[in-house]
Amino acid sequence: MEPESTPTQEATSGPAPAGLRYRVERDVYSEAQLDSEVLHRREHAPKSLCQRVNKHVRCSPERLKAAVQSLLPIVTWLPAYPVKDYLFGDLVSGLSTGVMQLPQGTFAVISLMIGGVAVREAPDSMFYVPGNGTNSTVLDVDARDARRVQLAVALTTLVGLIQLLLGVLRFGFVAIYLTEPLVRGFTTAAAVHVFISQLKYLLGIRTQRYSGPLSVLWSLGAVLQNITSTNLSTLLVGGVCMVFLYGVKEVNVRFKKKLPVPIPGEIIVVIMSTGISYGMSLFQNYQVAVVGKIPTGLLPPALPDHTLFSKVATDSVAIAIVSFSMGISLAKIFAMKHGYSVDGNQIAGLLSSLIVLLVVVAIGYVFEPLPQTVLAAIIMVNLQGMFKQLRDIPTLWRTSRIEFAIWIVAFVASVLLGLDYGLVVSISFAILTVIYRTQNPKSMILGQVPGSDLYYDVDKYEECAEISGIKIFHMNTSIYFANCELYVSALKQKTGVDPTVLLHVRKCREKKLRKTQETPPERKSIVVKLDVDKGVSHEIVCGAGVPLAVQANGQVSESYTDAVAEETDVLTAFLEREEAEQVYAIVLDFSPVNFIDSVGAKAIKSVVKEFAAVDVSVVIAGCSRTVLSQLRSLRFFGEVVTSDLVFPTIHDAVLHCRCRSLLLGQ
Repeated sequence: MEPESTPTQEATSGPAPAGLRYRVERDVYSEAQLDSEVLHRREHAPKSLCQRVNKHVRCSPERLKAAVQSLLPIVTWLPAYPVKDYLFGDLVSGLSTGVMQLPQGTFAVISLMIGGVAVREAPDSMFYVPGNGTNSTVLDVDARDARRVQLAVALTTLVGLIQLLLGVLRFGFVAIYLTEPLVRGFTTAAAVHVFISQLKYLLGIRTQRYSGPLSVLWSLGAVLQNITSTNLSTLLVGGVCMVFLYGVKEVNVRFKKKLPVPIPGEIIVVIMSTGISYGMSLFQNYQVAVVGKIPTGLLPPALPDHTLFSKVATDSVAIAIVSFSMGISLAKIFAMKHGYSVDGNQIAGLLSSLIVLLVVVAIGYVFEPLPQTVLAAIIMVNLQGMFKQLRDIPTLWRTSRIEFAIWIVAFVASVLLGLDYGLVVSISFAILTVIYRTQNPKSMILGQVPGSDLYYDVDKYEECAEISGIKIFHMNTSIYFANCELYVSALKQKTGVDPTVLLHVRKCREKKLRKTQETPPERKSIVVKLDVDKGVSHEIVCGAGVPLAVQANGQVSESYTDAVAEETDVLTAFLEREEAEQVYAIVLDFSPVNFIDSVGAKAIKSVVKEFAAVDVSVVIAGCSRTVLSQLRSLRFFGEVVTSDLVFPTIHDAVLHCRCRSLLLGQ
């Protein structure tokens, strides 16, 4: 029969989907019929191993161009760069970022991690030399700083090599495990690290540098412990800058449409505070800490000290991953905000790096009077966007408890353990939530929407009704070694049909019937007259296999009745319910199944055998072609299960089961 489809427009008002109907008349297909009658595979000549290898390793101009564009995305967008629209805004952003990077590094947290390694490997205690006095020692600052520079160079060299290697190996795929709740919790934790690290600069106090787990708590404790030594002049300068920056940001937001470009508040603050600091000699007169000497020019090129690589190798891996994660996390936040995608394998930060290079080579001395509290104020104000992500917590609590847990774990772990260990814990927890979801899927029995081929949860929608004698089982999971037993147990529980229990009860009933068909043993009774006046007599009844019982005036006592009835009630209750429901077919909805392994396939095949033993047929519906191919490769189909029992839709399976029931007279 040829399929016929006739779409018609029933109404012209209202949304279009509400007024559309379709009517299709076709045969009921099984997967075996589809393969033999409807679908025909395209013929592809088999490729040899050499051909397949050559496809991936051969070089052509097109592949070379694609590789270059992937590694250097600038060659893709630079020719089409809209100079008039973007150039000024990008210059302002690059200048602002570059100015902040002079004393802080690429990102404050990375600076803290690198500084922590340098302090650990070259502590002050290693550089005390004998002084002029008899027992006096003096800290050799130059030797200490030179050693720490060597350590930083070795560390950053390894970090760069690792990130370059990861880019070549296309390791950017790990970015898919950085889910939005994880990214937002992780970046909020990073903001906490940065904010606390800037408090001492804002207040003008000196504290010890801490790194590693719980470093945030130790740093905060040190600030609070020394808060009484706050430099009021430093706090005043930083506070004024913060108020000004907040005001500029508010103006930029409120008059966004009227301003041709945002007001560059950071650049204004840096220029004005540098001039005021130089003119008023804030460092000399008010002890306001400034950036200080910035070496001008570049040292002659030299290879890093390779003997230090072994000391910083572990730290370099952690910093490489954390810096990548920070960059990709921030990029994802802006990508989600502005609607574009991010390639985790590409490199960024060109303009701000050029600004740093320019300052180091030529104009570093200009920023030497810049107060450190001004930089702290700029950084703290710019963290407000990250702290606004705390608003995610109540929203996630209402919408998704699992994503709420991911956010909280990412935040707490990254704050307390540090961004390196916190990132590992966050990703591990996010992966565990995936496993948890597969171990706790939702299962349901589907019912038909009257007059349609739509099937939905009968417990959730009152319009959906179960089809008499057919149970349609749906479970939101794939079937593999970790959850196949869960799938089978949920199937038996939801359908109310357990072949093992059913077989046992039937055997017990058959055994009981055989016993009742045998001739009952002879019973003897003795009647004893106890109270003739009142007409009361007791009869003692006993016999082989029959418990001693007493009848009063011909009535069997309650204890005897209960003893006989108890044996039959338990054995027949299940059968009575099963016979009333008359389940003769079960449809397994495989539409949510993305994959199935050998253990899962064996479990399903075993289920088919079990239900067949109690005259309940099991069919599969909605199986994707990919899963169907997996089943074939796992040799799932054979004598027990054939492809004739697999159907493309639930409705095909239901019609098949009903037709088969009519033919068999069930």
